[in-house]
Amino acid sequence: MAIADLARAFAADGDLDSAVLTAYRALALQPLRESTHRLLVELHVAAGDYGEALRRYRCSRVLLAAELGVRPSPRMVALVRGIPRQRSSAVLLGGGGAAPAWESRSPVAT
Repeated sequence: MAIADLARAFAADGDLDSAVLTAYRALALQPLRESTHRLLVELHVAAGDYGEALRRYRCSRVLLAAELGVRPSPRMVALVRGIPRQRSSAVLLGGGGAAPAWESRSPVAT
């Protein structure tokens, strides 16, 4: 079983703390895998930690653009758009939720 699968199993059992911790371990092993970043966003949303979900999105967006020259997948963007917004979260998304200019020109992560 892959570490990310173990994180999903913890989440399915309702153990979000273990799920998040395990997902971060998976991310440490494969930091350029968008699916693991997305899993962490999903887990933070499930825990009601919207600020951390948005921070995780921002970190993944910057990292994947810098290292691979890709922008977030449509699946990741849809996930983030569904996160309830607070005034402070607009800053985390790059100002009012608008994507940076480079994001619209680079390839999409899968």
